Amino acid sequence: RVARLKSITTPVAAAGSTVADAAALGAANIVHITSDDATKGVKMPAAVLGDFKWIINDSATACEFYANDGGTVNGLSADASVVIPASKGIFVQAAAADTLIAFDLPAKATAS
Repeated sequence: RVARLKSITTPVAAAGSTVADAAALGAANIVHITSDDATKGVKMPAAVLGDFKWIINDSATACEFYANDGGTVNGLSADASVVIPASKGIFVQAAAADTLIAFDLPAKATAS
């Protein structure tokens, strides 16, 4: 049996301004988020090697993305963030426990 990816349909609203008060993402592999302020953020739940998520920003405002408390993203210092641009997204994979690599996704497709 092939495992299905878990997706959410209700976006997670970015919150806070640090990893301590950022909105926690759930267990879904595909997560939509919204943001009304570029200083607000979302954070990954505790991650182990191989965990991954697509995080899609459905809003017209960028937001911050954090690893779980004490974790790292793209080799930055612990609890540092990367930006999820407005109307774009990131693909995140855990290279080790709470050690994440984040890749930018392109913008939404436009009409032809």
